Amino acid sequence: MYILRCPDCRAGSHRIRMPGMWCTDMPLLPVQTPECPLYLPGLRIPGAITMGAVVAILRVMPESVDVNLEELKKAIRTRVPSVQDIAEEPIAFGLKALKVAAIVGDDEGGTEPLELALAAIDGVASAETIDLNRML
Repeated sequence: MYILRCPDCRAGSHRIRMPGMWCTDMPLLPVQTPECPLYLPGLRIPGAITMGAVVAILRVMPESVDVNLEELKKAIRTRVPSVQDIAEEPIAFGLKALKVAAIVGDDEGGTEPLELALAAIDGVASAETIDLNRML
C-alpha cells in the first residue's frame, strides 16, 4: 500500500510504503525501514488533544466608589494586552465592578497570572475569574 509521494527521495521510487491497515482492534504493523525522511511541520491530526486558548471572564472590584473607572479601564488595557473587552456591572450603592474578557492559554496555571496582574493595578481591590469558555 502506497499513500504518499516523497519529492526528494534518491531511490528510484518516490512512494513511501505503509503496512496494511485493518479495521480491528489489532495494532498496526510498524514500517520496516523508511525510504527517506519525511518532514511534516504543518501536520494537524483531527481529534488530537492540543493546548488551545480560552476566553476568561474576570470580575475586577475597584477599591471604592471614588475610583475613576475610565482610568482603571485604561490601566487594565495597558497592563494586560490580551484583554478583549471591558464592561461595567453595577453591584450596590453606586459601586460598579468591571467584567474583563481576556484570551489566555489553556496551560497549567490558567488564569492565575492574569488575576495577579489585574490585582496589582492601583485602584483594584480584587480580581477573580467568574467564567471560562474554550475557543473553537
